Amino acid sequence: MRYFVLVFFLFFSACSLKINPAEYHKINAPKAKYLPSQNEINAQTKVLILNISTNDPKTYFLLGSFKNLLENAISKTSAVLIQRNKKTTLKEEIIYAQEAELSNSNINSADYVINAKILSSSYSHYYHKGYYWKDKKGRTHYEPPYYSYRGCVSAQIEIIKIPQNYIAKTFYINDCAYDSSRYYQNKKRALLYEALKGAISNIQTELKNFFAKKGYIIEIRKKDDVYIIKTTLGAIDGIKEGDEVDVYTIKESINPLTNKPFKEIVKIASGEVSNVIHQNTSWIIVKDPKTQIKIGDFVKPKFDEGFFKRLFE
Repeated sequence: MRYFVLVFFLFFSACSLKINPAEYHKINAPKAKYLPSQNEINAQTKVLILNISTNDPKTYFLLGSFKNLLENAISKTSAVLIQRNKKTTLKEEIIYAQEAELSNSNINSADYVINAKILSSSYSHYYHKGYYWKDKKGRTHYEPPYYSYRGCVSAQIEIIKIPQNYIAKTFYINDCAYDSSRYYQNKKRALLYEALKGAISNIQTELKNFFAKKGYIIEIRKKDDVYIIKTTLGAIDGIKEGDEVDVYTIKESINPLTNKPFKEIVKIASGEVSNVIHQNTSWIIVKDPKTQIKIGDFVKPKFDEGFFKRLFE
């Protein structure tokens, strides 16, 4: 039954995402109030891993691996990792980012810095005695003794937006790893590493969503009640047919406490990437926009690896 559902889903999705933009008529859509600059359109989010530490002296040996695992996880997102020749502080990175903003340049400044810390760990082993048992036919079997092992790690990952200097996202992660052997072995380091690796892997999709690159809307077309939008996201950004996106606009609101205006990002629609994907652009099929979509509004990919995992669990 699950395989039938999978085949039906793939067939239906493939059919519904095939479009020919020439069959849609172009809409003379208004421009958004807040249009992106050229730098914003071409921008890649730059990330620096600033500090890796531990509250648990037993895990000092994991600090290098923690940084490598984080770098590997971020490399699978749309963000770009930057490196420093020497260790810097948060204050220094804020200054670099401020200088980059003032000069409107692409110097090697970060948009986000990451502070990560191992909070705790545990390791245990247990000896299992051998025993005899009988099957349904009365035959006797022997299960030899063995050792089982368990290693667990918990950690915290803070993503700080600079130069504004606020915590944009905090992840509290934890996982355990297990193993067994016929004779006793010290598996502490191996299992704590695997537990940390698993904990970071568990937030991979959330990291991809957090660092997803914006694609700005440059054209809107319509046929019947179906809208399609052309965006600045393309194959070079790693998007694929069927990827889901959210559509956003920036609106101005009034703070009722101060009566001062402020900008807020509002989701106005969702959509899916069609079959028409070029190197630097793509066409997206929009689902039920809540308000008028304008030139200069933007989309962000919405990654979710859960469907197929849930289907076969």
